[in-house]
Amino acid sequence: MFWNRKNQENQFEWLEMPGCFERHLQRRHRNPLFPEERRTISNKELSEARKKDLSDLKEFIKKYTLWLIEAGKLNDKSSVDDLKSCLQDTQELADLAAAVGGDLDDEISVIGKMENKIISLMNMRVPQGADLLRKTQSLSSTQRIPYFAQAVRKDSPILKSEELASLLSEDLETIEFAGLLSRSFPGYRPNTIDVKEALGKAIKEGLNTQYAKEVIEAFKKND
Repeated sequence: MFWNRKNQENQFEWLEMPGCFERHLQRRHRNPLFPEERRTISNKELSEARKKDLSDLKEFIKKYTLWLIEAGKLNDKSSVDDLKSCLQDTQELADLAAAVGGDLDDEISVIGKMENKIISLMNMRVPQGADLLRKTQSLSSTQRIPYFAQAVRKDSPILKSEELASLLSEDLETIEFAGLLSRSFPGYRPNTIDVKEALGKAIKEGLNTQYAKEVIEAFKKND
């Protein structure tokens, strides 16, 4: 339910799988969750965003190609140190893919399979470390959710003041996960009160009430 798919009235031909910078323009476009002055997107902004996304993509492909070469050298005789090093590189590359965005499904699939292979090899070699590996993989998986990966980029297009609006413009799975974090960690923001307040203000600005209902239900799911 990513915002731009609900928002049919627009003058742009958005990419189905946008990169980080175009994705944020899609969030902002005519979206009452954002301040009024941030809801209008220009052709110049879109052009600049796509240039940044293309630059990101090219840099990612370079790193991915080098990683493929190194990962291809691993086998069941590789040292534990080599496996650990490659696992770190693999998980960092997976995080980077989420931060870059765009059409990287094939690359992400290859990275995921290699991650599982390395973990399997390490579990055989160092079975007492299986628990730690599971926790590391779980943490890394969290960082691969596009919203979270893109919000922490040093050059993130998501302003601090727009973090909640951006989150509430995401797909329901991401919103649901944020709600789970909110209930799991005392003091975590945003919480349900924050979400209801933001949605209430946006409804007064024209936000679709059904959209708002789906969002709050996702955030509070299994509450």
